[in-house]
Order: sequence, then C-alpha cells, then structure tokens
Amino acid sequence: MAGKAVLGISAVFCQMVARQKTKVKQISSVSIVESIGSLLSQGDQASRAFDLIQQELTPGIEEDYDGALGAAIQKLKDDVETKINNSQTESQNLLNDAYGNYEAAASLVSNTKKEADVIDQAFYDCIEEKKANYSALADATTAQNQACELMEKNTAFSFESDAVFEFDCNLGTPGACQAKLGELEEKVEELNTNSTTLLGEGQQNFSTLKDKCDKLTLDRNKARESLPAIIMHVNSTCGGSGNSQNDVHVRRDGDESPDEPGRWLKREMTYEECAEMCQDSATCHAFTFNSEEESCWFVKVGFKKRNVKKDILFCGEKPQTQCDGIKQSRLTKICKAGGEWQSKCGFESAYTQLLDAQKVDEAERIQEWQSTSTMKCLLKKYADGRLVDVASIDDLEDCSGGELADRLNFRLNTFQGFAATEKCSGSVPFTNGETWRVIVQWGPGRACGGWEHSSANPDENVRRDGEESPTKTIKFPTGGAWIRQRMTFPECAAMCQESATCQVFQFHLNGSCFFSKVAAISPYANSAVSKSWYCGVKTSGTPTLAGANPFPFCL
Repeated sequence: MAGKAVLGISAVFCQMVARQKTKVKQISSVSIVESIGSLLSQGDQASRAFDLIQQELTPGIEEDYDGALGAAIQKLKDDVETKINNSQTESQNLLNDAYGNYEAAASLVSNTKKEADVIDQAFYDCIEEKKANYSALADATTAQNQACELMEKNTAFSFESDAVFEFDCNLGTPGACQAKLGELEEKVEELNTNSTTLLGEGQQNFSTLKDKCDKLTLDRNKARESLPAIIMHVNSTCGGSGNSQNDVHVRRDGDESPDEPGRWLKREMTYEECAEMCQDSATCHAFTFNSEEESCWFVKVGFKKRNVKKDILFCGEKPQTQCDGIKQSRLTKICKAGGEWQSKCGFESAYTQLLDAQKVDEAERIQEWQSTSTMKCLLKKYADGRLVDVASIDDLEDCSGGELADRLNFRLNTFQGFAATEKCSGSVPFTNGETWRVIVQWGPGRACGGWEHSSANPDENVRRDGEESPTKTIKFPTGGAWIRQRMTFPECAAMCQESATCQVFQFHLNGSCFFSKVAAISPYANSAVSKSWYCGVKTSGTPTLAGANPFPFCL
C-alpha cells in the first residue's frame, strides 16, 4: 500500500462532471459505486475498502438500498478499520517489547559505565599517587645524598699557622731573654685563640651539616615507608628470560651498575641494601641476592621465582600493590561495560530497523484509514438521503479528513536520549580521557595480525607498565612481543586497549603475547598447537567471521 496518493479527482474529474450533467433522478447501486469510484485515486480504486463496496452494492438490490448501504458501511468498519486498529495494536506491542529490551540494556550499561568511570578514576588516582610517591622518594634521595656528601666533605678539620715559634737572646744581658719569652707566649696565646675559634666554627658547621643530613635521611626513610615492603624468599632466585628483564633503572647511590645492566656482581652488597635499591626503583619488581658473592641482580615484570637448594641465594619480591588490585577490578568493570555496551547497541540497531519499518507501515495504514473513512462517509450520505445524485467534489471535501485516532508511540525522545548518551559509534571516553574499545576474544585456534603470514605488522607502541617489549623476533624486530613473560589474556587485553595503534594481539597459554596494528583474523594453520592460541581483537562492535562465535571478553 506504499505510495498511495491522497484521494484524487484530477484524472476522473471530467468523467464526474459528465455524469453530473445527465441529471440522473434515481441513482442505482451501480451508479453509487461508479460515483464514489470516480472520486478515488487509482490506488484507492484498487483498495480492499472499495472492493468491499463493490461486493455489497451489486445490481439487483435496489429494493433494499438501506440494507445494502448499511452492510457496506459495516463491512468497511469490520473488515478494514478494525483490522487497521488491530495492526496498530500489534505494531505497538512489537515496539513496546523492542523498546523495553533496549531501555533495560541502555539503563544497565549506563549504570555499569558510571561504575567503570569511578574505578577508572580510582586507578589513575592511584597511579598518580604512586608516581608522586616515587618522585618524592627520588627528590628526598637526591637531597639526602647532596647533604650527606657535603657533610662528609666537611668531616676533616685541619689548622695551620705560619707563626715562628723560636727566638734568640743574649743570656748575658739582663731581661733580654725574658722579653723574647713574653713575645713567644703572646704568639702561643694568639695561636690558641685562633685555633679554638676556627675549630668551634668548623664544629658548628659540621653539626649543622650533620643535622641536615640526618633530617633528610629521616625524610628519605619516611618517603620510603609509603612504598611496598620487600618480601624475602630464602633458598630462591628471581630471574627473567635471560637478561631481557633486567631492571636497568636501579641505582646505587645514584650510580648505574658498573657491571652488566641491572647487576652488581661481587660488589660487597648486602640484602638490606639490595632491598632498598629495588624499593627505590619504580620498575623493579624483584631481585636475587647472593650472600657468598655479595652480589645482586634486579628484574622487572615477567620474573619467575624459583626454589633452589642453596642457602646463599635469596629472592626479594615486591608484593602486589593497591594499584595492581584496582587495575584488575578496573579491567573487570570495563569489560563488563563492554559486553553490556554491545548488547545495548544490538538492541538499538534492532529497534532502529523496527522503527523504520513501522513508520512505513503506519503511513500506509493512515492512508488506508483516510480513504476508507471518506468512502464510509459518502455511503452514509447516500444512506441518510443527503446524497441522491452523483457525488461531487464538495461531497468529497466534506467527507475528507478522517484521521487514525490511535497513532503509534515510537518514544523517539527517550530513545534518542539513550542513543546520544552511550553512543554506538566512535570511541568511549573514560574519566581520564582515555578511550576504550571492546576487546573480543577468538579461539582457541585463531591467528591474528598476520601471525601466519610473512608480515606480522608489529605494534611497537604497546607498553607493559610503561616499558617497551623486552624481546625481539624476526617478525617483531622493533618490539611488540612478550615471549614467555607470564602474560595473561586480561593483561594483554588491557595493554592493547591502552595503545592507540594496537588492533589485535595473539595470546599463547605459555604466557606470551604478540601485538599487531592490522586486524586480520584467520584459522590457525597448525592444528596440532592451535588449542594453545587465542586472538584478541579491538573493535567498536561485534566482528563477524564465518564458523566462529565471538563473545565480548570479560573477567
């Protein structure tokens, strides 16, 4: 019924006028049908309402005009208008159900997003506080080193004099030697006074410097108290994969390692000193101390604690911080919001499609209702005697304007409000301005980022706790690979989310992750090892891949 025109007169106007000129005194049922039909558009002439009129007003019923007209009017009401109203009711029920699902999903993701914003803010506040604590410790350490170094430089005191402590005199001359002795005693007194004064000033200066050194030492120790204490594991080592995880940022009295990066070998180290050095480094997560060699080597994330049968080896490890706990909770909330966001956008898409279809259907019903209402009005005029001749344009205008009373409620205002609040296109900002996109997990048995091809398109911009990739491979020569670094899928997902250029990552159950800039997904070629591989895809919607069932990743 789409495309129907309004009740028309242009094509049949001349025919109607011609019929009016015949001045028919007694109109038949056939004439009534022709009279009404002459006023209708071509589309309305083919409508079911006009077809019903033709069925009821057949030749041979002239003796019962009232009954025939009444039956035709009732037919239009029962078979057309009632069905239109029923269709409207059915459409409204469909809209109500679809909108109810959408509103519930939109409200749910709105609340979850608020919760994610709160914990996102808490996480970044924690990180800023952590940075501030390490910055304060670094400043306190620098100030302490400078003050204590200055104190050490002023520890030694020396006094020198150019006075000559000798005299000659003639013992044969009475009083001559006594006078010389008096002069010498005056020099000694002056020397004693000067040395005492300078010693007092030196002691005062040293005391001032020592007080400052002691105070700044206390300040440094106080700053260190805000950092996590080191946990000792006896008969253990903490090491990474080769030298890849050595912490090159560790310092000893402000100096880098004179040996290998992050290692002090046979340098008269103590466990306590190693613990302080690791604690002072924001990137150090553990260290191994060899009491026999008095050596220490420090490692970042990705270390493995191993038990050994050597009582000379100790592993010092930083415990999980508050930020680490918030980080996991944050990822859980963000992933939960991601799943709910996808659900909401699915309902939004379905409701949008339903809206478009129902708007077209209602427009057709309105057109049909208006034309049917006009036909029914003209029939009533014939039935009550107001119209005894061929219907005119005035009769048509008088019967026009019948409106469908029960219009559909599309809830456009609230729908558009939800759609504008949690948009289904573009990126999603959180409280710190970082954007978020859904990480979808594929697998096992999925390869992504060109891993099975000649170019892996590595993403060298990915960071783990601010650090670049510790390993390089032929396909990842510039970085973007963490091989056997005790990675987890959630951590890889968070790292990919935080990189603007990361599109996908390949995760292996051995704790490895490979990050890529190109979102390519394919079945893993080697079926023997495919069960160990998973693919994480960053997407603003649900990707499609034949033969696979994606699901939003959530902890």
